[in-house]
Amino acid sequence: MAIIVALRANGVQCSMGLEAMTDIQLGERVVLSVGDETHFETLLGIKEYEMHHRTQLFLMEQMAGIVPQLTETRQARQ
Repeated sequence: MAIIVALRANGVQCSMGLEAMTDIQLGERVVLSVGDETHFETLLGIKEYEMHHRTQLFLMEQMAGIVPQLTETRQARQ
């Protein structure tokens, strides 16, 4: 339960920080070990990484015969 509380708190804190960023801040370049990119490009990369792993989990659930949560929720609404 402590992990869930921490994830929710950190998620809210992260969301508030992202919402407060200006266009200028999002356009600032960040130096990384593999090159440099803007803060916005970094955020897009994080989102793409999440989508990749979410898709992996979705496919593994389907292969195991489990109805994924999002599918179950959508079916319940219909």
